[in-house]
Amino acid sequence: MLVQLEIENFALIDSVQLEFREGLNVLTGETGAGKSIVLDALGFLLGDPARDNLQKRARVTGRFMLSQEAKRWLVEQGWDEDDEAIALREVSPGGRSLCRLNGSLCSLAQLRELGNLMLEIHSQHQSNRLLRPSRHLELLDRLSDHQPLLEAYRDLYRESQESARQLRELGQSERERNRQLEWLRFEVQEIEEAHLQPEEEAEIEANIRRLAAAEELGQRSRQALLHIDNALDGVGQAQKQLSALTRLDPSVSFGEQAALCETQLGELSHALNRYQDELQGEPEQLDQLQGRAELLRTLKRKYGSDVPAILAYGADARQKLADLENAEEKLEHLQSRQQELTAQLQDLAGRLTSSRQKQARMLENEVQLQLADLNLESMRFEVHQQPGELGPQGADQLEFYLAPNPGTPPRPLAKIASGGELSRIMLAVIGIFAKFEPLTTLIFDEIDAGLGGRAAEAVARKLSLLARQRQVLCVTHLAVIAAAGDQHIRVSKQSDSERTQLDLTTLTGKHREAEIARMLSGDAGAASAQRLARELLKRP
Repeated sequence: MLVQLEIENFALIDSVQLEFREGLNVLTGETGAGKSIVLDALGFLLGDPARDNLQKRARVTGRFMLSQEAKRWLVEQGWDEDDEAIALREVSPGGRSLCRLNGSLCSLAQLRELGNLMLEIHSQHQSNRLLRPSRHLELLDRLSDHQPLLEAYRDLYRESQESARQLRELGQSERERNRQLEWLRFEVQEIEEAHLQPEEEAEIEANIRRLAAAEELGQRSRQALLHIDNALDGVGQAQKQLSALTRLDPSVSFGEQAALCETQLGELSHALNRYQDELQGEPEQLDQLQGRAELLRTLKRKYGSDVPAILAYGADARQKLADLENAEEKLEHLQSRQQELTAQLQDLAGRLTSSRQKQARMLENEVQLQLADLNLESMRFEVHQQPGELGPQGADQLEFYLAPNPGTPPRPLAKIASGGELSRIMLAVIGIFAKFEPLTTLIFDEIDAGLGGRAAEAVARKLSLLARQRQVLCVTHLAVIAAAGDQHIRVSKQSDSERTQLDLTTLTGKHREAEIARMLSGDAGAASAQRLARELLKRP
Protein backbone atom coordinates (compact mmCIF):
# COMPACT_ATOMS: atom_id res chain seq x y z
CA MET A 1 0.00 0.00 0.00
CA LEU A 2 1.23 3.49 -0.86
CA VAL A 3 1.55 5.45 2.41
CA GLN A 4 3.42 8.59 1.42
CA LEU A 5 4.65 10.25 -1.76
CA GLU A 6 7.16 13.10 -1.78
CA ILE A 7 7.75 14.92 -5.08
CA GLU A 8 10.40 17.55 -5.84
CA ASN A 9 11.03 19.43 -9.11
CA PHE A 10 8.88 17.11 -11.18
CA ALA A 11 6.99 18.72 -14.07
CA LEU A 12 4.98 21.57 -12.52
CA ILE A 13 5.51 20.41 -8.94
CA ASP A 14 8.16 22.25 -6.92
CA SER A 15 7.77 20.32 -3.70
CA VAL A 16 4.88 18.43 -2.17
CA GLN A 17 4.35 15.63 0.34
CA LEU A 18 1.16 13.59 0.11
CA GLU A 19 -0.25 11.10 2.61
CA PHE A 20 -2.47 8.27 1.35
CA ARG A 21 -4.90 6.10 3.25
CA GLU A 22 -6.43 2.67 2.93
CA GLY A 23 -9.57 2.59 0.83
CA LEU A 24 -10.43 4.95 -2.02
CA ASN A 25 -8.15 7.98 -2.54
CA VAL A 26 -9.48 10.43 -5.16
CA LEU A 27 -7.65 13.25 -6.98
CA THR A 28 -9.74 16.02 -8.51
CA GLY A 29 -9.19 19.36 -10.19
CA GLU A 30 -10.26 21.42 -13.15
CA THR A 31 -9.53 20.21 -16.66
CA GLY A 32 -5.85 20.83 -17.43
CA ALA A 33 -4.95 21.25 -13.77
CA GLY A 34 -2.37 18.47 -13.99
CA LYS A 35 -4.10 15.74 -11.97
CA SER A 36 -2.29 12.96 -13.82
CA ILE A 37 1.13 14.44 -12.99
CA VAL A 38 0.90 12.80 -9.55
CA LEU A 39 0.47 9.42 -11.21
CA ASP A 40 3.27 10.27 -13.63
CA ALA A 41 5.54 10.94 -10.65
CA LEU A 42 4.60 7.59 -9.09
CA GLY A 43 5.28 5.85 -12.38
CA PHE A 44 8.63 7.64 -12.63
CA LEU A 45 9.57 6.43 -9.14
CA LEU A 46 8.87 2.83 -10.10
CA GLY A 47 10.65 2.70 -13.44
CA ASP A 48 8.94 4.81 -16.08
CA PRO A 49 11.27 6.92 -18.31
CA ALA A 50 12.30 10.32 -17.00
CA ARG A 51 11.06 13.48 -18.71
CA ASP A 52 13.45 14.93 -21.28
CA ASN A 53 13.02 18.61 -20.33
CA LEU A 54 14.22 18.58 -16.73
CA GLN A 55 15.49 21.96 -15.56
CA LYS A 56 16.40 20.83 -12.03
CA ARG A 57 17.20 17.57 -10.30
CA ALA A 58 13.88 15.72 -10.05
CA ARG A 59 13.33 13.53 -7.02
CA VAL A 60 10.42 11.29 -6.01
CA THR A 61 10.30 9.31 -2.77
CA GLY A 62 7.60 6.81 -1.84
CA ARG A 63 6.89 4.90 1.36
CA PHE A 64 5.02 1.62 0.98
CA MET A 65 3.54 -0.97 3.32
CA LEU A 66 4.58 -4.31 1.85
CA SER A 67 2.52 -7.34 0.94
CA GLN A 68 3.83 -10.78 1.89
CA GLU A 69 5.01 -11.34 -1.66
CA ALA A 70 6.87 -8.01 -1.65
CA LYS A 71 8.47 -8.86 1.71
CA ARG A 72 9.78 -12.15 0.31
CA TRP A 73 11.16 -10.34 -2.73
CA LEU A 74 12.91 -7.78 -0.51
CA VAL A 75 14.72 -10.55 1.40
CA GLU A 76 15.60 -12.43 -1.79
CA GLN A 77 17.22 -9.25 -3.12
CA GLY A 78 19.46 -8.98 -0.05
CA TRP A 79 17.62 -6.44 2.12
CA ASP A 80 16.60 -7.02 5.73
CA GLU A 81 13.05 -8.21 6.26
CA ASP A 82 10.76 -5.25 6.91
CA ASP A 83 7.08 -4.35 6.87
CA GLU A 84 7.67 -1.27 4.74
CA ALA A 85 9.96 0.02 2.02
CA ILE A 86 11.14 3.54 1.19
CA ALA A 87 11.97 3.93 -2.49
CA LEU A 88 13.77 6.95 -3.96
CA ARG A 89 14.63 7.92 -7.51
CA GLU A 90 16.21 11.13 -8.73
CA VAL A 91 17.39 12.25 -12.15
CA SER A 92 19.57 15.25 -12.97
CA PRO A 93 19.01 17.52 -16.01
CA GLY A 94 21.89 15.71 -17.69
CA GLY A 95 20.11 12.39 -17.32
CA ARG A 96 22.18 10.95 -14.49
CA SER A 97 20.03 8.72 -12.31
CA LEU A 98 20.19 7.58 -8.67
CA CYS A 99 17.98 4.90 -7.12
CA ARG A 100 17.76 3.83 -3.48
CA LEU A 101 15.70 1.32 -1.56
CA ASN A 102 15.58 1.53 2.24
CA GLY A 103 18.64 3.76 2.15
CA SER A 104 20.81 1.46 0.01
CA LEU A 105 21.67 1.88 -3.65
CA CYS A 106 19.63 -0.26 -6.01
CA SER A 107 19.00 -0.58 -9.73
CA LEU A 108 16.10 0.92 -11.67
CA ALA A 109 15.12 -2.64 -12.60
CA GLN A 110 14.75 -3.48 -8.90
CA LEU A 111 12.47 -0.49 -8.32
CA ARG A 112 10.43 -1.61 -11.32
CA GLU A 113 10.15 -5.18 -9.97
CA LEU A 114 9.04 -3.93 -6.57
CA GLY A 115 6.48 -1.65 -8.20
CA ASN A 116 5.06 -4.54 -10.22
CA LEU A 117 4.55 -6.47 -6.99
CA MET A 118 2.70 -3.66 -5.23
CA LEU A 119 0.64 -1.60 -7.63
CA GLU A 120 -0.83 -1.35 -11.09
CA ILE A 121 -1.83 1.73 -13.07
CA HIS A 122 -4.83 1.52 -15.39
CA SER A 123 -4.88 4.28 -17.96
CA GLN A 124 -4.63 4.82 -21.71
CA HIS A 125 -0.87 5.17 -21.28
CA GLN A 126 -0.23 2.11 -19.12
CA SER A 127 -0.44 -1.55 -20.00
CA ASN A 128 -1.56 -3.90 -17.23
CA ARG A 129 -1.55 -7.51 -16.22
CA LEU A 130 -5.08 -8.32 -17.33
CA LEU A 131 -4.17 -7.42 -20.91
CA ARG A 132 -1.42 -10.05 -21.03
CA PRO A 133 -2.72 -13.30 -22.54
CA SER A 134 0.05 -15.18 -20.75
CA ARG A 135 -1.72 -14.47 -17.44
CA HIS A 136 -5.28 -15.30 -18.43
CA LEU A 137 -4.97 -19.04 -17.79
CA GLU A 138 -3.41 -18.37 -14.37
CA LEU A 139 -6.23 -15.98 -13.45
CA LEU A 140 -8.93 -18.44 -14.47
CA ASP A 141 -7.23 -21.20 -12.46
CA ARG A 142 -7.18 -18.97 -9.38
CA LEU A 143 -10.97 -18.72 -9.54
CA SER A 144 -11.42 -22.47 -9.84
CA ASP A 145 -11.58 -25.34 -7.36
CA HIS A 146 -9.26 -27.62 -9.37
CA GLN A 147 -6.01 -26.56 -7.66
CA PRO A 148 -5.26 -30.09 -6.30
CA LEU A 149 -5.74 -31.47 -9.80
CA LEU A 150 -3.44 -28.80 -11.24
CA GLU A 151 -0.74 -29.51 -8.62
CA ALA A 152 -0.89 -33.24 -9.40
CA TYR A 153 -0.49 -32.43 -13.09
CA ARG A 154 2.49 -30.14 -12.43
CA ASP A 155 4.25 -32.83 -10.36
CA LEU A 156 3.81 -35.38 -13.15
CA TYR A 157 4.91 -32.86 -15.76
CA ARG A 158 8.16 -32.17 -13.88
CA GLU A 159 8.83 -35.92 -13.67
CA SER A 160 8.05 -36.25 -17.38
CA GLN A 161 10.52 -33.47 -18.25
CA GLU A 162 13.28 -35.15 -16.26
CA SER A 163 12.51 -38.50 -17.87
CA ALA A 164 12.62 -36.89 -21.32
CA ARG A 165 16.00 -35.32 -20.51
CA GLN A 166 17.44 -38.70 -19.54
CA LEU A 167 16.02 -40.23 -22.72
CA ARG A 168 17.73 -37.58 -24.83
CA GLU A 169 21.04 -38.30 -23.17
CA LEU A 170 20.68 -42.06 -23.67
CA GLY A 171 19.34 -41.72 -27.18
CA GLN A 172 22.60 -40.52 -28.70
CA SER A 173 24.08 -42.21 -31.78
CA GLU A 174 25.53 -45.72 -31.51
CA ARG A 175 28.88 -44.50 -32.81
CA GLU A 176 29.09 -41.84 -30.11
CA ARG A 177 28.07 -44.36 -27.45
CA ASN A 178 30.75 -46.85 -28.58
CA ARG A 179 33.35 -44.09 -28.60
CA GLN A 180 32.49 -43.15 -25.04
CA LEU A 181 32.53 -46.81 -23.96
CA GLU A 182 36.00 -47.34 -25.43
CA TRP A 183 37.40 -44.20 -23.83
CA LEU A 184 35.85 -44.89 -20.41
CA ARG A 185 37.16 -48.47 -20.42
CA PHE A 186 40.67 -47.17 -21.15
CA GLU A 187 40.49 -44.62 -18.34
CA VAL A 188 39.12 -47.09 -15.81
CA GLN A 189 41.73 -49.69 -16.73
CA GLU A 190 44.61 -47.19 -16.55
CA ILE A 191 43.59 -46.02 -13.08
CA GLU A 192 42.87 -49.52 -11.72
CA GLU A 193 46.15 -50.98 -12.99
CA ALA A 194 48.06 -48.27 -11.12
CA HIS A 195 46.83 -49.74 -7.77
CA LEU A 196 46.91 -46.32 -6.17
CA GLN A 197 47.02 -45.75 -2.42
CA PRO A 198 45.74 -42.42 -1.05
CA GLU A 199 48.90 -41.60 0.98
CA GLU A 200 51.59 -43.09 -1.25
CA GLU A 201 52.61 -39.90 -3.04
CA ALA A 202 54.08 -38.30 0.09
CA GLU A 203 55.91 -41.54 1.03
CA ILE A 204 57.41 -41.87 -2.45
CA GLU A 205 58.67 -38.29 -2.45
CA ALA A 206 60.31 -38.76 0.97
CA ASN A 207 62.04 -42.02 -0.09
CA ILE A 208 63.25 -40.48 -3.35
CA ARG A 209 64.81 -37.59 -1.45
CA ARG A 210 66.60 -40.07 0.83
CA LEU A 211 67.87 -42.37 -1.91
CA ALA A 212 68.94 -39.48 -4.13
CA ALA A 213 71.47 -38.61 -1.40
CA ALA A 214 72.82 -42.21 -1.11
CA GLU A 215 76.41 -41.36 -2.14
CA GLU A 216 76.73 -38.62 0.41
CA LEU A 217 75.09 -40.81 3.03
CA GLY A 218 77.59 -43.62 2.34
CA GLN A 219 80.58 -41.31 2.55
CA ARG A 220 79.47 -39.80 5.82
CA SER A 221 78.69 -43.19 7.33
CA ARG A 222 82.16 -44.49 6.36
CA GLN A 223 83.82 -41.47 7.99
CA ALA A 224 81.75 -42.09 11.09
CA LEU A 225 82.84 -45.78 11.18
CA LEU A 226 86.49 -44.76 10.89
CA HIS A 227 86.19 -42.46 13.87
CA ILE A 228 84.28 -45.11 15.84
CA ASP A 229 87.02 -47.73 15.13
CA ASN A 230 89.65 -45.26 16.33
CA ALA A 231 87.54 -44.59 19.39
CA LEU A 232 87.32 -48.34 20.11
CA ASP A 233 91.12 -48.63 19.93
CA GLY A 234 91.38 -45.67 22.29
CA VAL A 235 88.90 -47.22 24.71
CA GLY A 236 90.89 -50.47 24.69
CA GLN A 237 94.12 -48.60 25.56
CA ALA A 238 92.23 -46.67 28.22
CA GLN A 239 90.95 -49.90 29.80
CA LYS A 240 94.57 -51.20 30.23
CA GLN A 241 95.60 -47.99 31.99
CA LEU A 242 92.49 -48.01 34.20
CA SER A 243 93.17 -51.65 35.23
CA ALA A 244 96.71 -50.66 36.34
CA LEU A 245 95.24 -47.66 38.17
CA THR A 246 92.82 -49.86 40.08
CA ARG A 247 95.61 -52.20 41.17
CA LEU A 248 97.61 -49.29 42.55
CA ASP A 249 94.55 -47.60 44.14
CA PRO A 250 91.77 -50.07 44.96
CA SER A 251 89.57 -47.15 46.12
CA VAL A 252 88.78 -46.17 42.53
CA SER A 253 87.04 -48.27 39.84
CA PHE A 254 86.42 -46.94 36.26
CA GLY A 255 86.40 -50.32 34.56
CA GLU A 256 82.63 -50.73 34.32
CA GLN A 257 82.15 -47.33 32.68
CA ALA A 258 84.89 -48.05 30.16
CA ALA A 259 83.34 -51.42 29.36
CA LEU A 260 79.91 -49.81 28.81
CA CYS A 261 81.44 -47.23 26.50
CA GLU A 262 83.12 -49.99 24.49
CA THR A 263 79.83 -51.91 24.20
CA GLN A 264 77.87 -48.89 22.96
CA LEU A 265 80.54 -47.98 20.40
CA GLY A 266 80.53 -51.56 19.18
CA GLU A 267 76.76 -51.59 18.72
CA LEU A 268 76.90 -48.26 16.83
CA SER A 269 79.60 -49.70 14.57
CA HIS A 270 77.45 -52.75 13.74
CA ALA A 271 74.42 -50.51 12.98
CA LEU A 272 76.41 -48.29 10.62
CA ASN A 273 77.77 -51.33 8.80
CA ARG A 274 74.24 -52.65 8.24
CA TYR A 275 73.15 -49.17 7.01
CA GLN A 276 76.02 -49.16 4.49
CA ASP A 277 75.00 -52.60 3.24
CA GLU A 278 71.46 -51.31 2.64
CA LEU A 279 72.70 -48.26 0.75
CA GLN A 280 74.67 -50.46 -1.62
CA GLY A 281 71.43 -52.29 -2.68
CA GLU A 282 69.15 -49.23 -3.14
CA PRO A 283 70.05 -47.72 -6.57
CA GLU A 284 67.55 -50.10 -8.20
CA GLN A 285 64.92 -49.10 -5.64
CA LEU A 286 65.48 -45.42 -6.53
CA ASP A 287 64.81 -46.21 -10.19
CA GLN A 288 61.58 -47.97 -9.22
CA LEU A 289 60.42 -45.08 -7.05
CA GLN A 290 61.19 -42.49 -9.73
CA GLY A 291 59.24 -44.56 -12.24
CA ARG A 292 56.30 -44.70 -9.86
CA ALA A 293 56.47 -40.94 -9.32
CA GLU A 294 56.42 -40.34 -13.08
CA LEU A 295 53.33 -42.56 -13.38
CA LEU A 296 51.60 -40.50 -10.70
CA ARG A 297 52.49 -37.27 -12.52
CA THR A 298 51.02 -38.67 -15.76
CA LEU A 299 47.79 -39.70 -14.04
CA LYS A 300 47.51 -36.32 -12.29
CA ARG A 301 47.78 -34.49 -15.63
CA LYS A 302 44.86 -36.56 -16.92
CA TYR A 303 42.55 -37.13 -14.00
CA GLY A 304 43.15 -34.91 -10.99
CA SER A 305 45.42 -32.79 -8.84
CA ASP A 306 46.33 -35.59 -6.39
CA VAL A 307 45.82 -39.32 -5.77
CA PRO A 308 42.43 -38.94 -3.99
CA ALA A 309 41.18 -36.86 -6.94
CA ILE A 310 42.37 -39.52 -9.40
CA LEU A 311 40.58 -42.23 -7.40
CA ALA A 312 37.39 -40.13 -7.36
CA TYR A 313 37.61 -39.61 -11.12
CA GLY A 314 38.04 -43.37 -11.55
CA ALA A 315 34.94 -44.09 -9.46
CA ASP A 316 32.90 -41.63 -11.52
CA ALA A 317 34.22 -43.12 -14.77
CA ARG A 318 33.26 -46.63 -13.58
CA GLN A 319 29.73 -45.43 -12.84
CA LYS A 320 29.40 -43.79 -16.26
CA LEU A 321 30.75 -46.94 -17.86
CA ALA A 322 28.21 -49.06 -16.01
CA ASP A 323 25.41 -46.66 -17.02
CA LEU A 324 26.40 -46.84 -20.68
CA GLU A 325 26.79 -50.64 -20.60
CA ASN A 326 23.31 -50.83 -19.10
CA ALA A 327 21.95 -48.10 -21.39
CA GLU A 328 19.72 -50.34 -23.45
CA GLU A 329 17.98 -51.73 -20.40
CA LYS A 330 17.63 -48.26 -18.88
CA LEU A 331 16.45 -46.84 -22.20
CA GLU A 332 13.66 -49.40 -22.40
CA HIS A 333 12.65 -48.64 -18.82
CA LEU A 334 12.59 -44.87 -19.44
CA GLN A 335 10.62 -45.23 -22.66
CA SER A 336 8.04 -47.34 -20.86
CA ARG A 337 7.82 -44.86 -17.98
CA GLN A 338 7.55 -41.93 -20.40
CA GLN A 339 4.60 -43.56 -22.13
CA GLU A 340 2.92 -44.04 -18.75
CA LEU A 341 3.57 -40.42 -17.79
CA THR A 342 2.25 -39.12 -21.11
CA ALA A 343 -0.95 -41.13 -20.71
CA GLN A 344 -1.42 -39.86 -17.15
CA LEU A 345 -0.70 -36.27 -18.21
CA GLN A 346 -3.19 -36.47 -21.05
CA ASP A 347 -5.83 -37.76 -18.65
CA LEU A 348 -5.18 -35.00 -16.10
CA ALA A 349 -4.97 -32.35 -18.85
CA GLY A 350 -8.35 -33.49 -20.18
CA ARG A 351 -9.89 -33.17 -16.73
CA LEU A 352 -8.34 -29.72 -16.35
CA THR A 353 -9.75 -28.69 -19.73
CA SER A 354 -13.26 -29.74 -18.69
CA SER A 355 -13.00 -27.91 -15.38
CA ARG A 356 -11.69 -24.79 -17.09
CA GLN A 357 -14.51 -24.83 -19.60
CA LYS A 358 -17.05 -24.78 -16.78
CA GLN A 359 -15.15 -22.05 -14.96
CA ALA A 360 -14.85 -20.02 -18.18
CA ARG A 361 -18.65 -20.00 -18.63
CA MET A 362 -19.10 -18.89 -15.02
CA LEU A 363 -16.53 -16.12 -15.49
CA GLU A 364 -18.23 -14.94 -18.70
CA ASN A 365 -21.57 -14.65 -16.92
CA GLU A 366 -20.05 -12.82 -13.95
CA VAL A 367 -18.17 -10.33 -16.15
CA GLN A 368 -21.32 -9.67 -18.18
CA LEU A 369 -23.13 -8.73 -14.98
CA GLN A 370 -20.28 -6.45 -13.98
CA LEU A 371 -20.22 -4.79 -17.40
CA ALA A 372 -23.97 -4.21 -17.28
CA ASP A 373 -23.58 -2.46 -13.92
CA LEU A 374 -21.02 -0.15 -15.54
CA ASN A 375 -23.32 0.80 -18.44
CA LEU A 376 -21.36 -1.45 -20.81
CA GLU A 377 -24.10 -4.04 -21.34
CA SER A 378 -23.66 -3.90 -25.11
CA MET A 379 -20.24 -5.49 -24.78
CA ARG A 380 -19.81 -9.25 -24.80
CA PHE A 381 -16.97 -10.88 -22.81
CA GLU A 382 -15.75 -14.33 -23.88
CA VAL A 383 -13.08 -16.76 -22.76
CA HIS A 384 -11.48 -18.39 -25.79
CA GLN A 385 -10.03 -21.80 -25.00
CA GLN A 386 -8.06 -23.76 -27.58
CA PRO A 387 -6.32 -27.15 -27.35
CA GLY A 388 -2.54 -27.10 -27.42
CA GLU A 389 0.48 -29.22 -26.63
CA LEU A 390 1.05 -30.56 -23.13
CA GLY A 391 2.83 -27.87 -21.12
CA PRO A 392 3.53 -26.89 -17.52
CA GLN A 393 -0.12 -25.85 -16.91
CA GLY A 394 -1.91 -28.43 -19.02
CA ALA A 395 -2.90 -28.48 -22.68
CA ASP A 396 -5.02 -25.33 -22.89
CA GLN A 397 -4.37 -22.03 -24.66
CA LEU A 398 -6.63 -19.41 -23.17
CA GLU A 399 -7.26 -15.72 -23.81
CA PHE A 400 -9.92 -13.16 -22.84
CA TYR A 401 -11.88 -11.65 -25.74
CA LEU A 402 -14.40 -8.83 -25.96
CA ALA A 403 -16.95 -7.79 -28.57
CA PRO A 404 -17.40 -4.02 -28.04
CA ASN A 405 -20.68 -3.74 -29.96
CA PRO A 406 -23.58 -6.05 -30.89
CA GLY A 407 -22.93 -7.86 -34.16
CA THR A 408 -19.16 -7.33 -34.10
CA PRO A 409 -16.89 -10.35 -33.68
CA PRO A 410 -15.00 -10.61 -30.39
CA ARG A 411 -11.32 -9.63 -30.42
CA PRO A 412 -8.48 -10.03 -27.91
CA LEU A 413 -9.03 -7.84 -24.86
CA ALA A 414 -5.81 -5.88 -25.41
CA LYS A 415 -6.92 -4.76 -28.90
CA ILE A 416 -10.46 -3.52 -28.47
CA ALA A 417 -10.44 -0.54 -26.13
CA SER A 418 -8.44 2.37 -24.82
CA GLY A 419 -8.65 5.22 -22.32
CA GLY A 420 -11.61 5.42 -19.96
CA GLU A 421 -13.49 2.61 -21.68
CA LEU A 422 -10.60 0.23 -21.11
CA SER A 423 -10.34 1.32 -17.48
CA ARG A 424 -14.02 0.51 -16.90
CA ILE A 425 -13.62 -2.88 -18.53
CA MET A 426 -10.63 -3.51 -16.28
CA LEU A 427 -12.68 -2.41 -13.27
CA ALA A 428 -15.31 -5.00 -14.13
CA VAL A 429 -12.76 -7.81 -14.41
CA ILE A 430 -10.55 -6.66 -11.52
CA GLY A 431 -13.54 -6.70 -9.20
CA ILE A 432 -13.75 -10.46 -9.75
CA PHE A 433 -10.04 -11.24 -9.48
CA ALA A 434 -9.07 -8.74 -6.75
CA LYS A 435 -9.19 -11.21 -3.86
CA PHE A 436 -6.73 -13.50 -5.66
CA GLU A 437 -4.26 -10.78 -6.69
CA PRO A 438 -1.20 -10.01 -4.53
CA LEU A 439 -1.28 -6.32 -5.53
CA THR A 440 -1.99 -3.93 -2.69
CA THR A 441 -2.71 -0.75 -4.71
CA LEU A 442 -4.75 -0.20 -7.87
CA ILE A 443 -4.67 3.13 -9.73
CA PHE A 444 -7.28 4.32 -12.23
CA ASP A 445 -6.87 7.29 -14.56
CA GLU A 446 -9.66 8.50 -16.86
CA ILE A 447 -11.98 5.71 -15.70
CA ASP A 448 -14.93 8.13 -15.85
CA ALA A 449 -14.31 9.58 -19.32
CA GLY A 450 -17.68 10.08 -21.04
CA LEU A 451 -19.69 8.84 -18.06
CA GLY A 452 -22.69 10.31 -16.32
CA GLY A 453 -25.91 9.38 -14.59
CA ARG A 454 -26.42 5.78 -13.50
CA ALA A 455 -23.20 4.58 -15.11
CA ALA A 456 -21.16 7.06 -13.07
CA GLU A 457 -22.89 5.98 -9.88
CA ALA A 458 -22.18 2.34 -10.75
CA VAL A 459 -18.48 3.08 -11.24
CA ALA A 460 -18.37 4.91 -7.91
CA ARG A 461 -20.09 1.99 -6.20
CA LYS A 462 -17.68 -0.55 -7.69
CA LEU A 463 -14.65 1.53 -6.80
CA SER A 464 -15.90 1.69 -3.22
CA LEU A 465 -16.38 -2.08 -3.09
CA LEU A 466 -12.96 -2.69 -4.61
CA ALA A 467 -11.38 -0.30 -2.11
CA ARG A 468 -12.54 -2.57 0.71
CA GLN A 469 -10.09 -5.19 -0.56
CA ARG A 470 -7.31 -3.03 -1.99
CA GLN A 471 -6.07 0.53 -1.74
CA VAL A 472 -7.41 2.43 -4.77
CA LEU A 473 -6.17 5.73 -6.24
CA CYS A 474 -8.48 7.36 -8.78
CA VAL A 475 -8.13 10.51 -10.87
CA THR A 476 -11.67 11.70 -11.55
CA HIS A 477 -13.72 14.65 -12.75
CA LEU A 478 -17.05 13.23 -11.53
CA ALA A 479 -18.48 14.44 -8.23
CA VAL A 480 -20.20 11.13 -7.47
CA ILE A 481 -16.86 9.30 -7.58
CA ALA A 482 -15.07 12.04 -5.63
CA ALA A 483 -17.74 11.91 -2.92
CA ALA A 484 -17.21 8.14 -2.56
CA GLY A 485 -13.56 8.62 -1.66
CA ASP A 486 -12.10 7.94 1.78
CA GLN A 487 -9.55 10.68 1.09
CA HIS A 488 -9.82 13.61 -1.30
CA ILE A 489 -6.85 15.48 -2.83
CA ARG A 490 -7.43 18.59 -4.97
CA VAL A 491 -4.93 19.52 -7.71
CA SER A 492 -4.82 23.14 -8.91
CA LYS A 493 -2.49 25.41 -10.86
CA GLN A 494 -0.97 28.55 -9.43
CA SER A 495 0.46 30.98 -12.00
CA ASP A 496 2.21 34.32 -12.05
CA SER A 497 4.01 36.23 -14.80
CA GLU A 498 7.07 33.99 -14.59
CA ARG A 499 6.00 30.47 -13.72
CA THR A 500 3.21 27.98 -13.21
CA GLN A 501 3.21 25.35 -10.51
CA LEU A 502 0.84 22.79 -9.05
CA ASP A 503 -0.74 22.99 -5.65
CA LEU A 504 -1.98 19.77 -4.03
CA THR A 505 -4.25 19.97 -1.01
CA THR A 506 -5.95 17.25 1.05
CA LEU A 507 -9.56 18.37 1.50
CA THR A 508 -11.88 17.85 4.43
CA GLY A 509 -15.10 19.37 5.71
CA LYS A 510 -16.34 22.52 3.99
CA HIS A 511 -13.39 22.63 1.60
CA ARG A 512 -14.25 19.18 0.28
CA GLU A 513 -17.92 20.09 0.03
CA ALA A 514 -17.00 23.18 -2.00
CA GLU A 515 -14.83 21.16 -4.40
CA ILE A 516 -17.58 18.64 -5.04
CA ALA A 517 -20.05 21.49 -5.57
CA ARG A 518 -17.66 22.98 -8.15
CA MET A 519 -17.47 19.60 -9.90
CA LEU A 520 -21.28 19.45 -10.03
CA SER A 521 -21.98 22.91 -11.43
CA GLY A 522 -18.73 24.68 -12.13
CA ASP A 523 -19.58 27.08 -9.29
CA ALA A 524 -18.46 26.10 -5.80
CA GLY A 525 -20.74 28.73 -4.25
CA ALA A 526 -24.02 27.71 -5.91
CA ALA A 527 -26.53 26.82 -3.19
CA SER A 528 -28.10 23.93 -5.12
CA ALA A 529 -24.70 22.45 -5.89
CA GLN A 530 -23.69 22.71 -2.24
CA ARG A 531 -26.87 20.92 -1.12
CA LEU A 532 -26.28 18.11 -3.61
CA ALA A 533 -22.61 17.91 -2.55
CA ARG A 534 -23.66 17.45 1.07
CA GLU A 535 -26.11 14.73 0.04
CA LEU A 536 -23.42 12.89 -1.92
CA LEU A 537 -20.99 13.06 0.99
CA LYS A 538 -23.59 11.64 3.37
CA ARG A 539 -24.10 8.53 1.25
CA PRO A 540 -22.74 5.36 2.87
